Amino acid sequence: MSKRNKLHIPHFFLAASSGFLLTLSFPRFDISWLAWFAFIPLFVALRNLSLKNGFYLGLFAGLIHYLSLVYWLAHTMSAYGHLPFYVSIPILFLLSFYLALYIALFSMAVTRLCSSPLSLLFIPPLLWVSLEYIRSFFFTGFPWELIGYTQFNMLHVIQISDVFGVYGVSFSIVLSNAVAFLIYLRLMDKSWQGKRVQTKLAAGAMAAFVVIFCAVWFYGEWRINNIHELAEKSPWPK
Repeated sequence: MSKRNKLHIPHFFLAASSGFLLTLSFPRFDISWLAWFAFIPLFVALRNLSLKNGFYLGLFAGLIHYLSLVYWLAHTMSAYGHLPFYVSIPILFLLSFYLALYIALFSMAVTRLCSSPLSLLFIPPLLWVSLEYIRSFFFTGFPWELIGYTQFNMLHVIQISDVFGVYGVSFSIVLSNAVAFLIYLRLMDKSWQGKRVQTKLAAGAMAAFVVIFCAVWFYGEWRINNIHELAEKSPWPK
């Protein structure tokens, strides 16, 4: 294994940073805008890693994220499910490990399928949404804590849910991270899988995201106004 493919402490620090940033973007902390950039440290850590190490690093990021996000389940299972606390803690770890597997698979697939900087633009959002969809139904499903839910207080952004569901919001968020990462690579003159990011690609990715985000925002504006108009015309007393 080449030296650049080995895992070092900075890799784990970056992965943990993504895990905590994702957690902070969810309710209770309510720093929803962090979700739009939370994957960048993980992407930086995945640069030039092997398939196996990409999996391990994603698993570590996932464990950090879910243990810090659903920690309250241990108390809930103990207080309301009447499970001994020494039983609810291992269950929490098992659930977090299971959920972290999806981030591990995501990270592994990114290192394998994103063979060029251009593929970084569209593969990560599609991968993430696909895994979220699978997680929502596989093994009876666990549709909690999908990343699109972080935007619950961004009314203009979440209106696309009536067309694409929460997965449309998740796609927009991961696309933002992918575009920001491409711009980071260009500005820092760093490579992805040994290939440099061209200025035209970074600029084009940013322009594409701006267009998509504006479309999402204006649809949200139209939808909110439409709902208000329907409410005004409603025969029911206000």
